[in-house]
Amino acid sequence: MAERLPVAAAAFVALAGLRRAAARLPDPVAPGPTLTFALHALRHWLALFFLPALAVRYGVMFGTPELAAAAGVAVVVAAIVLARREAAPDAKRLGLAVLAAACAARAAAWAIPASYYEVTLLAAMAASLVTGVVVGGLADARARRSGAGAA
Repeated sequence: MAERLPVAAAAFVALAGLRRAAARLPDPVAPGPTLTFALHALRHWLALFFLPALAVRYGVMFGTPELAAAAGVAVVVAAIVLARREAAPDAKRLGLAVLAAACAARAAAWAIPASYYEVTLLAAMAASLVTGVVVGGLADARARRSGAGAA
């Protein structure tokens, strides 16, 4: 329990900082193409996740981790393909958000004690999601301010 206190404190500080930053934003505007893509990808991923969820979960424990990983990757790829049909973000902005999300996931996985792999996976996914959304939103806002528009 004590080894997770620094991670919980960092999460609290991050949430407080994001809440403070959100309060300073102007009136809500429509999300840009990068955040629209993230919204659609997350929506599709959540719907698709429940199909192989138990097989992936128990596949890791019962000798088929490669198959479980492949099923997890297939769900992510399907969500991305479906979201790409509904939103077309700028490749640079999307790439920046994905790279930042992947780095945050790796940092979280490295920082979390490996008592249970689910705890590490949850921390990595949470860090990835928050970082991807924040970086994507900032990239969209910067493009909007510089006049690059929604493309």
